[in-house]
Amino acid sequence: MATSPLPSSSTESADQLQVRIESAESRLLAALDGLPPDHSVTLAANDLISAHAEVREMVRSAYEAGSQAKKPEFTDEHEVAAAIDIERDAHTLKPEFKDVLKALFMWKDDPAKRVRDKGDFQSDLKKAPL
Repeated sequence: MATSPLPSSSTESADQLQVRIESAESRLLAALDGLPPDHSVTLAANDLISAHAEVREMVRSAYEAGSQAKKPEFTDEHEVAAAIDIERDAHTLKPEFKDVLKALFMWKDDPAKRVRDKGDFQSDLKKAPL
């Protein structure tokens, strides 16, 4: 049974996985060489190799679909500026998220810093014109 190669990848772990899979398949086919085609082990191994080929084809299809996806093309300056703003906003840490992280790790602010911050806030209120 012929096997199709996995999509090429630049990551070392994907390359190592492909080598391991190909090696395991060749060892399995060599071990099955002496068994009759209707033997239960041969049938189970062929089913496994067939299922693996289907999974490999699904991975290749997903990989090719992802690599062929096009980024939207913007022609207007305002669209380009808006796209850049959206991208920048997506990578900006939100203040409310910082509070969630503090709660998750039961973070306690330094009491001295809280007093200084509160003092700065109150002095700003006194300076503000009414």
